[in-house]
Amino acid sequence: MAVVITKLTGIYDFTGVHNDALRDLLDDACLAALSVRLLLEYLPINEDIMHTGVRLVESHLAVVYTISKDRKYLTAGYPSEPVVAEAAAQVMRRFQDPVPDILARYTRSAMISAGQRGELVMRLLLIRAFDNASKRNRGDNDQIDRPVSLFAFLEELFNVGQVNKLRVSYPASGYGERFDAAFKDAHVRFTHFARLEDNSLVTSRGAWIAMTRGIAWQCAPQQEVIDCIVPVALNRGLLSEKTMTAILIQVKNRKSPAPLVIDESKLSHKGHRFFPAETEDRRPYIALVLELGVRNVSNLREKPPSVRLSESSNAPMHPRYQLDVYGCSPRVYSVVKDKKAYTLLLDGRDIYLEHPRRSTEPWLKRVRGYWSAKTADWTDDSGKAQGIDEDIEDDQTYLGASQIHGESISVVGEES
Repeated sequence: MAVVITKLTGIYDFTGVHNDALRDLLDDACLAALSVRLLLEYLPINEDIMHTGVRLVESHLAVVYTISKDRKYLTAGYPSEPVVAEAAAQVMRRFQDPVPDILARYTRSAMISAGQRGELVMRLLLIRAFDNASKRNRGDNDQIDRPVSLFAFLEELFNVGQVNKLRVSYPASGYGERFDAAFKDAHVRFTHFARLEDNSLVTSRGAWIAMTRGIAWQCAPQQEVIDCIVPVALNRGLLSEKTMTAILIQVKNRKSPAPLVIDESKLSHKGHRFFPAETEDRRPYIALVLELGVRNVSNLREKPPSVRLSESSNAPMHPRYQLDVYGCSPRVYSVVKDKKAYTLLLDGRDIYLEHPRRSTEPWLKRVRGYWSAKTADWTDDSGKAQGIDEDIEDDQTYLGASQIHGESISVVGEES
């Protein structure tokens, strides 16, 4: 593993410690590790990105996917390789700078398009949660790619109190066991992401393949319902398709949420199913809707954990435990330590985030010439100028200070 780490970073005995003489090499080494795990590619978008891709090919194990016909540019990246992913995970443990800050330096160069920022942040949240759960389980052991308990993973992703509420919930889709009973022996294992070409592996078989290689799937653009699949094994026995389920994830980076149901039997307009149609076992699955862009949750009503329902002939074969999660801040995710860094990743740099006095934000918008009904409130019929809205409380929302409504995960389900 030491040889792979040296090849990946370009530095013998990589420690991550700042060194002015190696500043550029250290920056590229960190970017290489993140690229391996978070599915970053180097497309011919601008010269800065192309030159970065060339350096990673020269010194950091990146692979040239293709060279243009005119030989002027190349496309580079890191295909799925479990050994390299494990090396990258160990490199990330030695980072001196927070990962969001490292990524933010490169998102400014348009390496990540606005439409892909939500998916990038989702991958980062999931990877950090798995790494933290692995470290908690294995202590000082450097190896990261061992399976971890589903509950350990969720507790590192969300706050423990929120996970405890999830433990006592029942399926949103109808009859089934309580969450903690349904997933009592479940575990996850993924050290990196790989991209699906189509929907053919958006199945329990695809989850089995992913688990064997330590992969979480980034779904193809044509997948209509979900963006990501985190494979989940229901027990620690023999690994096979029959023991697999998954966390099916949809991520949105929008200001206003909309209702969304993830149904494993309706993953496309053609009725694509996650579990085999002929299966007779009632394997549960988790549906996770991440509304990362939501800033104001004052109008959202928390949905209490589902109560147990009596068995019905109309109940789906596979119980669905769905979580709708709003915002991207430390109040939502345990792995988020600096909400400004994540807001920058999601939205790009915004002067409102840096503005020191929130009570004067409306005046700032007026000075910049941003027009809305509120900024034109001085044009009432009486000719009397109107006041500006009061300051928003910090625990509500402000450019990334969003929360899971009511400080708990909204476990969506039918009420009694």
